[in-house]
Amino acid sequence: MLSYLNAAVAGSVSAVGRLAVGLGARVWTDLVARGYQLGNADITIEAQVPKLAPHIDAMREILAGFLDVAPERVNVKATTTEGLGFVGAKQGMAAHAVVILEGRQ
Repeated sequence: MLSYLNAAVAGSVSAVGRLAVGLGARVWTDLVARGYQLGNADITIEAQVPKLAPHIDAMREILAGFLDVAPERVNVKATTTEGLGFVGAKQGMAAHAVVILEGRQ
């Protein structure tokens, strides 16, 4: 699984981003090994810049492929913080995810 994500994001994320991808892959691998599968995921990305709308579909496809589900089970949306906080000051981004896990039958 990690090789799938590494290929998808190669050269497009920072070292910190690659570390986060690695952590996410490790957690997902452990969950799958324990018999879980994804019900659905709802992900919100906070960013002033860049505009993420043109990339939403690609992000959904990459995540769905990694999680081995149909893209319809993965929702990705982007918003700004209207100039507030470190995101609004263009010093970084934030992401929030709500995930429903199901036991494999």
